[in-house]
Amino acid sequence: MFYDLNIQRPDTNEEDNLKLIISRGVKFGYKGFAVTTNLDESIFEKNKKEKSKKSNSNETSSVIPLPLDLKVFKTLYPNLYFFNRINIRISQGSNLRKFTQCKNLKKYELVSFQPENQDVLKALTGIPAINILSFDPINKWDFTFNRKLYNQFVNQNVYFELMYSPGIIDSSARKNLFTVSHMYRAVGKSKNIIVTSGASAPHHIRSPYDKVKDSAKQQ
Repeated sequence: MFYDLNIQRPDTNEEDNLKLIISRGVKFGYKGFAVTTNLDESIFEKNKKEKSKKSNSNETSSVIPLPLDLKVFKTLYPNLYFFNRINIRISQGSNLRKFTQCKNLKKYELVSFQPENQDVLKALTGIPAINILSFDPINKWDFTFNRKLYNQFVNQNVYFELMYSPGIIDSSARKNLFTVSHMYRAVGKSKNIIVTSGASAPHHIRSPYDKVKDSAKQQ
């Protein structure tokens, strides 16, 4: 049974595009999809500007938006599984607690963090809320990842994401993706790996059997 756990959440006026992506995925045989809401630390500055007279606790609880309503897809495809995922790109460890204390975080079935430096990567080993460690292939991986750190995440039941759609569009991203894939294999024997599309357009999503072939070529 195949799942794509990273379909990009659309803007309000682009929801038909999400329907097309899901439809294509269904034709390829996927049985489940996660729609991803992306967030970064700029949300705190935006929230400060928009707040009126709110307490700090109310401010913190509102920085994470509500999940997308997936009822329409659950009605269209009653035999498939749909999840809401949030992906948080983060560069300051001090902001981890702010995100994890947000009430809306618990409304997402899947939580992923995308660290931007070594310190945040290490800090994530102490965060119970994390399900997925994300990596953007557009950017080169500049972190040190040893077996001990890898196994800490594995023991925490965290999965390592390989997102392939940027590699379809950009050759540098494809090289970065292969580099990280080989690193995961060398350091962690490819334990707890998930392959996702990160699709924001229908042509970004590939057959799960194509993904298996590509993975075999990387070994």
